[in-house]
Amino acid sequence: LYLDSYVRFEDYMQAKRKLYKKNFEEMTPEREKEEEKRFKLIDLENNGIITWNDFIEFEASNLIAKKNKVNKLFNLFFQLNY
Repeated sequence: LYLDSYVRFEDYMQAKRKLYKKNFEEMTPEREKEEEKRFKLIDLENNGIITWNDFIEFEASNLIAKKNKVNKLFNLFFQLNY
């Protein structure tokens, strides 16, 4: 089942490199460091793997943060215009 699935750091980086290449972008050393930081943020147990649960929690919190930011900007816009 997907709930038992996980990704190791090496596999994560290999997939990211393929994604950059597919999008005609270069995986620069700076981007590698950014991706390593992102992996560490998702890897809640700091064990070198991302579980499906880790991934879902991280993405859900990002979506909520983005929604809150949009809501704040929306409210600010209407406060300034009325």
